[in-house]
Amino acid sequence: MKFREKASALVLCAVLLGTSIVPVSAANKDEIVGSNRYDTAAKIADRMGNYDTAILVNSDKSLADGLSASSLAGKENAPILLVRQNSIPSETLSRLQNVKKVYIIGGTAAISKNVENQLQGKAIQRIEGKNRIDTSEKVAALVGNYDEAFIVNGNKGEADAMSVAAVAARDKAPILLTNGNSTNQQKRSGVSYYVVGGEAVVSSSLVNKFGAVRLSGSNRYRTNKVVVERFYANSDKLYFTKGDKLVDALTVSSLAKTDGVVFVSSTSDKSILNNKSTLIQVGGMDKSIVDSIFENEDKVDKSSLVVGNDYAEIMRCEDFPFEQYKIKATDIDGTDITHKVKWIGTGGPDEKPLHEIDTSVAGGFPIEFYVTLKDGRVLHEPGFLAVGTDLNDEKPEGNEPSTNINVNSEAYQAEYRKEFYKLINEHRVSKIVQPLTPEYGLERWAYLKSKHMADNNYFDHKYNGQMIDDMYPNEGGSVMLSGENIFYSFGRNLTAKEFAKYSFENWRESDGHNRNMLSSSYNHVGVAVYQSNDGKIYATTDFGW
Repeated sequence: MKFREKASALVLCAVLLGTSIVPVSAANKDEIVGSNRYDTAAKIADRMGNYDTAILVNSDKSLADGLSASSLAGKENAPILLVRQNSIPSETLSRLQNVKKVYIIGGTAAISKNVENQLQGKAIQRIEGKNRIDTSEKVAALVGNYDEAFIVNGNKGEADAMSVAAVAARDKAPILLTNGNSTNQQKRSGVSYYVVGGEAVVSSSLVNKFGAVRLSGSNRYRTNKVVVERFYANSDKLYFTKGDKLVDALTVSSLAKTDGVVFVSSTSDKSILNNKSTLIQVGGMDKSIVDSIFENEDKVDKSSLVVGNDYAEIMRCEDFPFEQYKIKATDIDGTDITHKVKWIGTGGPDEKPLHEIDTSVAGGFPIEFYVTLKDGRVLHEPGFLAVGTDLNDEKPEGNEPSTNINVNSEAYQAEYRKEFYKLINEHRVSKIVQPLTPEYGLERWAYLKSKHMADNNYFDHKYNGQMIDDMYPNEGGSVMLSGENIFYSFGRNLTAKEFAKYSFENWRESDGHNRNMLSSSYNHVGVAVYQSNDGKIYATTDFGW
């Protein structure tokens, strides 16, 4: 048979989990600021997109009833909107036009029947208790099953409750109000409890009763920082609100649930806002506070050269595949200069340090991308170019490979693994790195990853945003997936030992994949292959510690 489809000698992709290089750049500024608290809450609702449920809270005198509303907002994907005791402000009313269900938090002393009467035609559910603590317990009952809960002082812990409002919305975790010393609530099996606030606010007896983790600082701003650092450590976007007036922190909780909310004041520590890509002001505040957050923005060097994918492939004589590398470059002032990025060969058979590459010749070539900044500096990033051939040109008529190799058989898998483990550990030992120990869970994930790519005809570490351990969390063993190499080949009918050597050598020749194979952070490995119906062979190496 003839090979009619194009195929290159190598197709590679690597990811280094747990490590990243982030260029220094200024945060994007955004704001959600209305003419008053009602308008700000309404603008927050606009950012949430489509919703058919809303939660109404009266914050005119206190946030007592609203303290526990955020978990319900998260469960219902509903905005928290503000009303007065006897009327609905126009900003709020316009956001209720298409709503089908409304939760009213608090009794008629907080939100009267007059407000309820203005909501004709909508399903209305009022949640009220004999006091704020009782109301929070009723909200928790509505939330239903949960695996996380927050315990705060309902009488003097408003700021503590608002610090965890966004987390409560994200995790659908109730905020249980107490008197600080006792509660009628009983500990639930399988629920993780957090006490928010110091011992002067919530006693140790409640910590002990629930086996809770205490989250606290010397004041509301430091407590808030502890919360953000624990639940949003990897967030690249943060919302910030005034720490003395807490209503904006409440109303933004359902919008900011995946990002986090930081309290600020003129004297508070704002370091947690540093080095974030996006900062969003919520509600009005003194200009000097905002200026202090962004005071160094104009001094930041915004230059960067990012190569999103360090590997690309072309067939012989094709144009350079610039778009495959997903390059982005910015100058010192943030101006996009991606169009100025150039590339050059950085080695290869002729051993010249810098040279042009002849793309009429098949092979693998290390390259370097570079761009010159307006201040004369040059940024560099490495890459790799694979130049392949049409296998129809390489295979003469009648010289066909054997077709009796079953890549998906257990025997092939076992022989592939045995040979690959020998090769990778010889490679590591030669570089004075400890050998890797095969681990069944990683082997299982590697097999499922190769099969999933083959069955679904894609080539990427993620599928619908998920790594293989996210898709099959119960298939792994005792080792956490920490790094991964993937590879595929088409048109080659190799024995297991031959394919192990072939995939190993291709990974070794790619800088990113080789770093994975030689990383001293890893001590376990699992590898597997799978062949698709159209003949592509996918290989996956998963690393762990």
